[in-house]
Amino acid sequence: MQFRGLKNSILLVIISVFFINCEGVPIEYLENDEILSFEIKDLETGEALTEALGDGENQIQLIANISEKADPKYRTITFETSGGQFISNGGKSIDKKVDVSGQSSVILEVPLSKDRIYLSAKIKNEAYNIINEKFIDLLEFENIIKLEILGSSGNELTQEVVADGSSIITLRAIVEVDMDEFQNVTFKKSKGEFLGVDSNQSIKPIDQDGIAEIQFEVPIESGRVYFSAEIGNNDNQYIVEQFVDLQKAFPNELLIESNSTSITKSNPIDLTVYTLRDNGKASDGIVVNFKAYQTFEDDTLSIGRFTNRANATTSNGVVSGVKFYIDTNDYNPDLDIVIEAYSEGSGQAEVSDSVKIDIIE
Repeated sequence: MQFRGLKNSILLVIISVFFINCEGVPIEYLENDEILSFEIKDLETGEALTEALGDGENQIQLIANISEKADPKYRTITFETSGGQFISNGGKSIDKKVDVSGQSSVILEVPLSKDRIYLSAKIKNEAYNIINEKFIDLLEFENIIKLEILGSSGNELTQEVVADGSSIITLRAIVEVDMDEFQNVTFKKSKGEFLGVDSNQSIKPIDQDGIAEIQFEVPIESGRVYFSAEIGNNDNQYIVEQFVDLQKAFPNELLIESNSTSITKSNPIDLTVYTLRDNGKASDGIVVNFKAYQTFEDDTLSIGRFTNRANATTSNGVVSGVKFYIDTNDYNPDLDIVIEAYSEGSGQAEVSDSVKIDIIE
């Protein structure tokens, strides 16, 4: 009977101690998950997150709960992140006390990145290291920077761009994220000239609207021109590319010149053709054709021969190096020779010019 009474007394003491310690169970008697829970949630919807858009502006919520079973002295949580920054202090670590329900939360602004970031919530106490860790995968933000090709006044291009050596187009870079590290845009090109810049690249500041612009003078070489706009550095660099196809700028007029107004069998004449436009120059590579003839009554007869005619294309608006000979003996010495140069012109109309040459026997 004495043992039975003793046994009942011991049981009563154990039950009493249990109920007393439910108000603050020593932390060493609880598992980590029982002590500290940790969640990552969407700031607007409250849904649990395992990934988020890494655009440098997106915000997520970190929520930690300390179990009510834990001793009341454990009421401060340290939140830490490997990337981004906490809104309230701009750092990667912050201490927050829990509320009466044992909960604490912070808002994290994710970095501009496509990497995984690691997050943790830790009970701040020197004696114990109670920590709960998670990670979140960042999705790449594809529209960090855009590049537009516009008209000389920043207007939308409504017609084709011709390679006339004088037309101006505007490159506009639009940075879609607001980050202190992005202060400038580096513009690059494959050919042509940036206005006022003697280099293949130029650095322009980003204004308060996230825009940087530069003007480009087209070359006289038709074909595709490539552009790029870059922001950031080697560790965090973003590049966008664009191109424009330059069409041939055909002449509005031709002007043919010869080095002499007369010709003999033994001395050919040199011919030069200038391609003229109302604006700028004709593009390189415009084909200029030649023909020589004499007219008698209503008949037109081709005579003589040309050399280097196969290579008669414009270079910087000029065709040169073509020679004309009359050593073919197919001419009438009593008639002038007409040498004509002709080419496709602007608007697909043919343009031409001619010069008369005397024959000296």
